[in-house]
Amino acid sequence: MFRVKLGESPLRASSRVMMAAAPLALAGLAAPMMGAGPHDWGLGWGRREARRVEVVVGPRAPVIVRRAADVVPCDLRITAYQAHDTVFVMVSGTNTSGGYTTALSAIDTRDRCPELLLRNRPGDGCATQALTPFSLNGAFETRRSVSEIRVRVGDRVISVPVCGVACL
Repeated sequence: MFRVKLGESPLRASSRVMMAAAPLALAGLAAPMMGAGPHDWGLGWGRREARRVEVVVGPRAPVIVRRAADVVPCDLRITAYQAHDTVFVMVSGTNTSGGYTTALSAIDTRDRCPELLLRNRPGDGCATQALTPFSLNGAFETRRSVSEIRVRVGDRVISVPVCGVACL
């Protein structure tokens, strides 16, 4: 009538532990939701207190749109040569990352000391984080002999001597 139990298999013992732990695990998962819903479960039985939700809207911060300023490139080299009525300008340099837009344009070439503008603006998005070399060439015509040109880059003005050559 009575049997003597000598021992339990380890597989059967672990399944019993899992069966006992399952309701506790479900209660643990439901605990964060006890304060949610139309009834406030965390206040206790019979007490109904409404939770106050307050939203404060302050003044808007002004939106400031800043345009990227021209940046002086690293290792900037500008050379200028004049052959007859044409001045040739060669620009090379290195930007600190990719995505820069670089352009050379004339401001005033009628004066004794012509003035050029080098625009070097960083891009608006993602760019490579590596040194990026660039080179530009340009030319303009003049009826005078030019000894130097001025190149504006950002907030700097660079004076570049012009070498006279027979031809290029």
